Amino acid sequence: MALGVSFLRGGDNWFADAAAIWTLGIAANYVPLALHASSLIRPGILAAELDGVDVSAELRHYTVAQFWVLVPLLLVILAVRQQRHR
Repeated sequence: MALGVSFLRGGDNWFADAAAIWTLGIAANYVPLALHASSLIRPGILAAELDGVDVSAELRHYTVAQFWVLVPLLLVILAVRQQRHR
């Protein structure tokens, strides 16, 4: 987030503005990730979430899937959609 703000303050061209918006969009993706991670802190919640999960297969999947965080606001949009469908 600080990097995006510094790009906004120091940029006087379109490239700096685009880099600032992209960086801030990526930073926003970490908000739903942090909220989900904090929901797993209570005792037993993480164990229940992982019950019956093939952890090795999931690690392989998410090793590649983690690059979706580079798409600005994608995880924010997906989190909002997921909340609406609950």
